[in-house]
Amino acid sequence: MSAAPQLHTPPAARHTWPPRLPGRYLPRALQSRGASLLNLQCWLWGQDIKQDGGNLLLAAGMVRQRPPAGMNGCSQYTVMLGRGKLLRVWGFGIYCGTDTGCYLGRFDFVPRFATGEDQWNPRTLATGRRTACIGALLPALRWISAYETNVITTLGADYRRNVAIGGPAPVDAAMSLGDLWYDLLADIGRATPAAPTGPRDRIRDSLHIHPTRRSYAR
Repeated sequence: MSAAPQLHTPPAARHTWPPRLPGRYLPRALQSRGASLLNLQCWLWGQDIKQDGGNLLLAAGMVRQRPPAGMNGCSQYTVMLGRGKLLRVWGFGIYCGTDTGCYLGRFDFVPRFATGEDQWNPRTLATGRRTACIGALLPALRWISAYETNVITTLGADYRRNVAIGGPAPVDAAMSLGDLWYDLLADIGRATPAAPTGPRDRIRDSLHIHPTRRSYAR
């Protein structure tokens, strides 16, 4: 099996930590939209790792770590976004940053300060202090948007429609999830103008999902 491809954030999309953002929290309407999308996204990731052609998160360049032996918890998947920043996803939320960064819980979409240490359950992350660091999460949202667009392009809308059955959102929303994420990203960029939304196509082009290759372990 060849080495998993790495995702490189285009220069225009990069920004330093901490981001230079207004000292305010994410508006409630955007927080509600984000929570609905992230809840659905976590559901879909749970289906994607069981895809017949192989684990789609691994195919997209993520590295999986399971909890240590004897510890109950959720596997974590990590991909590098460039300049030392990483995206980490679990069934309960996402993290983006370096040694420190921001965590978003699956059900509330409230940015919380967190560290980049390995985590296996949401208890520690969910108790982090609330912060106005949503701009630091924008590279992660761009990656998710590109991932969803690539899933539709590669596997088709029928795949997304079928795996969304029984999930937390209408099927139509799942079919256009990449666009919904990018729309949210753009609206967050307008609400926090110091954080550019950045291009999506170059990120999408660096994702490599091969649904017919069964060499991707689950």
